Amino acid sequence: MVTKEDAQAQAEDIVGSKDSALSLVESVMGYLKDPRVRREVREFISRIGLMISMMKDYFSGHYTKIPFNTIVAAIAALVYFVSPVDVIPDFIPVVGFLDDAGIIAIFFMSFNNDIKAYEAWVSAEGESL
Repeated sequence: MVTKEDAQAQAEDIVGSKDSALSLVESVMGYLKDPRVRREVREFISRIGLMISMMKDYFSGHYTKIPFNTIVAAIAALVYFVSPVDVIPDFIPVVGFLDDAGIIAIFFMSFNNDIKAYEAWVSAEGESL
C-alpha cells in the first residue's frame, strides 16, 4: 500500500530526473485512458490535466518559476494517484478514488498561488492547458 509518505519519498527521487518525471506523466496519461478510471475521476480530471501540463512545462524548461517544493508535491500526488493500492484501493467501485481525489484537492489548496501563477503564464503565452 502506498501512503502519503511513500509517495513523497518517491517524488523526491523522481524530481531529480527529467526522464523519471516525464515517465510518471506518461503513466498518468496511460492510466487515464482506462474508461473506468476516467468515469471515476471525471470530477477532478481537469485538475490532473493541469498538473500534467505544469510538470511538462517545468521539466521541458518552458516554465521554471514554479517552486521546487510545488513540483515535488505535484509528483507525490500523481504517484499516489497512479498507485492502484493506496489507502482506499482504486479497484473498489465508486469509493476507490475518493482518497486520490482528496490528495489532488489538498495539492490544489496548498499550492493555489503557484498554480494560479502558472495558469496566468499559460494565458500570457497563449498556450492551451
